[in-house]
Amino acid sequence: MTFFVSSLSPPLLRNPPLTEVTSYKTRPPRLISLPPLCWLSSATRSKQMKTMRRKGKATDLRNQTFRSNSRKIAYKFFLKDIAPRIPNIDAAAVSFEPITPAAIKQYFLWEGPTIFPWDDVAGWKSNDAKGLDLAIWYKQVLCGMCYATPRASSICLKVVLLEGHPDRAHPLRGRIAPIALLVADHYARALGCKEIEIQDPDPNVVFYYRKLGFEFDHTNRLVISVNGQ
Repeated sequence: MTFFVSSLSPPLLRNPPLTEVTSYKTRPPRLISLPPLCWLSSATRSKQMKTMRRKGKATDLRNQTFRSNSRKIAYKFFLKDIAPRIPNIDAAAVSFEPITPAAIKQYFLWEGPTIFPWDDVAGWKSNDAKGLDLAIWYKQVLCGMCYATPRASSICLKVVLLEGHPDRAHPLRGRIAPIALLVADHYARALGCKEIEIQDPDPNVVFYYRKLGFEFDHTNRLVISVNGQ
């Protein structure tokens, strides 16, 4: 089962923040721009850049931990709640991994047209610190992939791309979306998001998402509340 994808937009470049300076006597309020780094002394500039890098690295490490933990926790739920209902499956052979070049290579071995830009995911990941990438494997078979991101939102995690192996005989047939959404649910909770949105869903599969608990809200977005939020 395949799903519609929307391309990620690059982050907007914003002007320097404005600070309001107010006099307590007669001067009216005025707005001034904070000085860019190039106006600062070399020592001050170097200190600020080091602080920014430390904060950036800490945030990247936190998000990487969130992604890894979400895959691990979802796998435990898979072993307990999903795997027992799949006949003739070796649950230990299932793994939830990041999307790697090996996964992309396997994707291009799938039969049928390759209409989704999975080979762009590497670029998305480098520019999207909060992006969630998931490759679902059974032994050496790539069964499905998912990419989700909150972008600039602190409320909603958007499923941008979700696709399962077109072979109807693959061992996780019909379970790719539930697995991907299980991982997304745990990741959304880690980020503090309150809902998951299927971005621009294919009308032909909306019924399936509704079976999983999604509904259209008053703005016509297909969403589900995050468990525990």
